[in-house]
Amino acid sequence: MPAPDEAAPPRTIHPVMPDGWERYRPSVGRLTGFFAELLPHLVGQTFGSGGEVWVAVDGDAVDGLLLLQPGERSATVFAREAAVAEALLAGRGPLGVFSELPLGDRPFERLAILETELPRSDAVPHRFAHPVRLAAPPDREVLLQLLREGLGAVDERWFRPLPPPPERGFVVERDGAIVGTAWVAVPGPVARLHSLVVRPRYRGLGIGRDLWEARARWAEAHGATRLRVEIAEENDASRALARAAGMREIGAIYRTRWV
Repeated sequence: MPAPDEAAPPRTIHPVMPDGWERYRPSVGRLTGFFAELLPHLVGQTFGSGGEVWVAVDGDAVDGLLLLQPGERSATVFAREAAVAEALLAGRGPLGVFSELPLGDRPFERLAILETELPRSDAVPHRFAHPVRLAAPPDREVLLQLLREGLGAVDERWFRPLPPPPERGFVVERDGAIVGTAWVAVPGPVARLHSLVVRPRYRGLGIGRDLWEARARWAEAHGATRLRVEIAEENDASRALARAAGMREIGAIYRTRWV
């Protein structure tokens, strides 16, 4: 007599504690086309700044990962299907959500993912116009204010300690004050550039290019073989910096307002 059909167990969504992350680490890399090498760092950064990590499990397989930053009202979701991403986000919001695929019919902003290999062979040679130095603990409050002015909500726990390993921040000073900052994470062979902010009155003076070059050189000196960055399509200034640095577009992510 044939055995009766057994219904597959339903998808479950549950939180991951820091001491339980290693259980899921081997299986979540397949959920992303571009961030597999950076994913352990992004998860650690989420835990370190007081965020939440959630997984969607279908039977025995992990088919979704959510990194939630309540303090910044933002989230990053990794899934191969929009329905899984939306299940992870259900009941949450308002949030700014980053994902590798559009979420339903909601309007979104497209960010290009750009990359270059190190050492760079096709970058425009650069001569620094301003001294650039590493961010230091006494800079903390000024940097927090500057990043909030340029990027919006920033959870101050991300700066405990400063710099948060394996991150490094760089600053440029003019007229006795910090007027620009930018950050790089080098958790392995792929370095991620992020959080470039220059005060409006000091833009157009080459500060952004100096900060870009300082990060690229630091990343290469510390073992990175590739540089990667995400840039909004309408951010012409940063896209020009990326092109001058020899970067090419390899894909895209999407930023969606989730309410």
